[in-house]
Amino acid sequence: MRIFSWLSTYLFAIALPLLIVTASVRFLVNEERVTSYGFRDNDVSSTMGLSLEELEKVSQKITSYFNDDSEFIQIYISVDGRQDTFFRDVEVIHLRDVKTLLGIVYRLSEISLAIVLTYIATTIFIRSEHNMTDLAREVTFSIAIGALILVGISSYVFFDFDSAWTQFHEIVFANDFWLLDPSRDRLIQMYPEQFWETATLACTVLIAGQMFLIGGSAVLYFGWKRGWGFSPRKHMRRRMRSHQR
Repeated sequence: MRIFSWLSTYLFAIALPLLIVTASVRFLVNEERVTSYGFRDNDVSSTMGLSLEELEKVSQKITSYFNDDSEFIQIYISVDGRQDTFFRDVEVIHLRDVKTLLGIVYRLSEISLAIVLTYIATTIFIRSEHNMTDLAREVTFSIAIGALILVGISSYVFFDFDSAWTQFHEIVFANDFWLLDPSRDRLIQMYPEQFWETATLACTVLIAGQMFLIGGSAVLYFGWKRGWGFSPRKHMRRRMRSHQR
């Protein structure tokens, strides 16, 4: 029983920051305002000769593709009165690979959410030897470890984003279809590296903000239960005892 308790605690410590990271990625992938801002910030309309509205329509179709069951995506545009494919085959294959990666992120998000909710519910309703103070301490520990890892990775990524971005692709993709040509591949024209640097920064800030709120709340609760800081009731009792002497 003690081994199970120990394992569940450490599983929770891993699942909580993992939930924050994967949920943040999932949110940003499906947040159209992020891509719209990226299009404007990188002047993609001028680069591609398409209006912002047209770019947003393509982006919405890509987002829908990431959330449906189809294996491949293909988008058609009208060129000189005839229908033409928007993406080349290499881009379609890369988008399939991205969708597979996002599927893993989505599953990890769901699994980690289940672990976190189960652990909290078990702590509150079943494990009598466990209390909310213990839970607050475990949340603090989990967030602290996650924050240290986040600081380490972020420092490396933003010190040399170009190298980190390349290494990321080499690690997560088993092929080289991600090596697109900016002169002809619309996918990289829509989402240049500068777009991803800004998106990565936004994701980091979102993750850090959640960690700060959750970890800070846990620390405040733990401190309150432990009697840290100024307590008017305790102060009055001390004054009464001093007067009695």
